[in-house]
Amino acid sequence: MEDLQTEIFQQSGKKLMDGLKKISHFIKPSKARSFILRFRGLRKTLEHQNKHNPLFFPNCETFRADAVRQILDQHGCEGLRIHLGVNDKQEICMVLAGVDCNAKDIVKTKMGQHLSSSAAIAFAVAAPAAEIENDAVLLEDGQRCPKNCPPPSEITN
Repeated sequence: MEDLQTEIFQQSGKKLMDGLKKISHFIKPSKARSFILRFRGLRKTLEHQNKHNPLFFPNCETFRADAVRQILDQHGCEGLRIHLGVNDKQEICMVLAGVDCNAKDIVKTKMGQHLSSSAAIAFAVAAPAAEIENDAVLLEDGQRCPKNCPPPSEITN
């Protein structure tokens, strides 16, 4: 039964990833601007409606490129997923995770698989990678705006 469930999830994940490959993801700055400004208007409405139980909605969060590359460079990473979460300060936050070929979040890696090839080879000599699992690279704690806002651009003003 468990094998059947695993097979169903894998087939479903592969369909998701096949569908993802067909999406362009690219949009023009004018469309990005309309999405961003629409969200900011909605954010104010939601914050006003939830005065007694406020959740702080950021305009954006900025992450360092080297941190994002660490997610994308993990063994088997085929994409990037951005989850919405609520941090310990009750602020809505972004949680970034790698996605494998079955559309599953990468949350565990075999030790050494998330390293550069030369570092992984050196590690494999010391300990077989198949024996040790490690937490995968996940990101949170981006630079939040408002508070630490980027300069205005043609998509934000």
